[in-house]
Amino acid sequence: MDRDNVDSTSADGIGVLNVNQTWTGNQTHTGTTQLSNTLKVGVNDTGYDVQFFGATSGAYMLWDESTDDLVLAGAAQLYLYDAGGGEHLSSDGTDLTINSGRNINLTCASGDVVIPANIGLTFGDAAEKIEGDGTDLTISGNNIKLTAVADVVVPANVGITFGDAAEKIEGDGTNLTVASSADINLTATGDVNIPSGVGVTFGDDAEKIEGDGTDLTISGNNINLTAVADVIVPANVGVTFGTGEKIEGDNTNLTVTSQADINLTAANDINIPANVGLTFGDDAEKIEGDGTDLTIAGNNINLTATADVVVPANVGITFGTGEKIEGDNTNLTVTSQAAINMTAGTDVNVTGDVILSNAAGPQLADEAATATNPTLIPNKAEVDTGIGWAAADTPTIITGGTERMRIDSAGKIFTGAETLNAKMSAGGLTLHQSTADNEILALKSSDVGHGMTDDTEADTWFTISKAHGPSGGANLSAWKDPDGFNAQALSLRGILGEAADTTKGTGAAGIVDIKAYILSGSSVGAPGANQNLCSITSGTTCRFLFDAEGSGHSDVEWTTYDTYDDIALITDMESEVLLHEDEAQTERRRALEAAGIIGKDSWHTENGRPRVMVNFTKLSMLHHGALIQIGQAYDAVRERLDAAESKLKMLEAV
Repeated sequence: MDRDNVDSTSADGIGVLNVNQTWTGNQTHTGTTQLSNTLKVGVNDTGYDVQFFGATSGAYMLWDESTDDLVLAGAAQLYLYDAGGGEHLSSDGTDLTINSGRNINLTCASGDVVIPANIGLTFGDAAEKIEGDGTDLTISGNNIKLTAVADVVVPANVGITFGDAAEKIEGDGTNLTVASSADINLTATGDVNIPSGVGVTFGDDAEKIEGDGTDLTISGNNINLTAVADVIVPANVGVTFGTGEKIEGDNTNLTVTSQADINLTAANDINIPANVGLTFGDDAEKIEGDGTDLTIAGNNINLTATADVVVPANVGITFGTGEKIEGDNTNLTVTSQAAINMTAGTDVNVTGDVILSNAAGPQLADEAATATNPTLIPNKAEVDTGIGWAAADTPTIITGGTERMRIDSAGKIFTGAETLNAKMSAGGLTLHQSTADNEILALKSSDVGHGMTDDTEADTWFTISKAHGPSGGANLSAWKDPDGFNAQALSLRGILGEAADTTKGTGAAGIVDIKAYILSGSSVGAPGANQNLCSITSGTTCRFLFDAEGSGHSDVEWTTYDTYDDIALITDMESEVLLHEDEAQTERRRALEAAGIIGKDSWHTENGRPRVMVNFTKLSMLHHGALIQIGQAYDAVRERLDAAESKLKMLEAV
């Protein structure tokens, strides 16, 4: 510097340089030097160190021209606004410290504030830190709080993860997705407000919580509530399910309402306090426990279940006092002081034998029934007697292990050893008596007591038995006691529903028709010549016979009417039957009755004509006697004529 150009005459004693000066060597100024214009050190591209020292050793500010750096060394700090204030920058040779009394504001007109990769911003200590690695930005801290006066904008399809990628919040410009591999917990000191008409979905729209400003709707397949304390619904506010199903309390009673069923499903017990019950309708239908006994009260109690209703072993169900059902894991015991009545609309299916406790009670055997093995047993002491099964729709009655009777699928009934009758169709009865020769069918009545007990029992009035033990035939027998009408021990009636046949020939038939056949090959045919067709016996004596030629034979007591004029009797018979004799004029009728020609008191009229019961056997005897009498009269007349003729011849000879 040219000293001649230095004005050192300033009023305050400070040297003042009033002209442009250039220093080219080392200069030392020990007093105050004031520069009133620009101070330049070096020229462009060629610089020089500039150093300012502080009062503390090692503390200085250095412009290092070799590195183009401004260095605050030692205890030197860069204060902003005022010296010793709260805003300054300092370094200890390792860390750069920015201190501020309040806020530190970064303002860039353009471009980024760039922090190198793996270099972070810490807040407080290293536990609160923002750091990037060139790919990811990591914000660390105990609690990280975001405070903004406008939106915190995260780009579309960029999320905020918590822990790892399994917990993430991300938007795609339309939807915001909150993802978690476990629970998502919301914690707030005030309401979490979701706009009207906007819902929270779970899975898809099928599971959703949404409000419309009035009602909150929770939709889903199953909605599960899990809480560590009470879920409180205000009094007189209910939870509805659909439209007609509702749960509501009024601070006293909880009302569960449903238009149909109310179904309870729980993984554990539903506990109802002692002496508090469930009523159905009113208190008449109630389930209540007292800590010991559970009481179910009602008019009818109906149990409906899709699986077994399990009652523990040796625990029973009692009905009243003396009726009980109880099982011991082996046997089910049904106990009653009186009858046990079973009523079912369908099958009662039982596995295993059903045995009643009475020693002589019935048994249902759980085994295959056969024609000789009964499964329905009236007396369990005799398991070989009861009802069995021979074939489809064919039950049998068995005694002592032997089939005694069966009904087949066509309704035919068979007894004894018989099981088939090819000559019988539906609904018939076949009785088989093995080799027995006595009664195969007996009809009885408590009104009958005939006393002929050598023949049959006293109250039997009709039987069918074999006519001949070794060969068969039918013997129809009837008995009648002496208490009433003295006839008709056996009455054979034929009742025809139309006018009877009037033909009189070998092809004719009557209302009652008796047919007689004999064996012909494997069939039947007409009896041969002179063979008897029908007989009538008195006891064991035959009195009447009718043979194949139509002849009638009778074993009769021959009567000759020697005391009668047989011709006169025949004439009287004709007059009595054909003429209209006054009923008071009974002389000829009594004579005929006395002779046995007509039945006593049999004379009567029908359709205005007399009728009598004629004894044709005696009438034929009368005819026979009349012929004899005529013959005798003829012989007498002949003798008289012969005598007269002899006399006439003698007279003619004189």
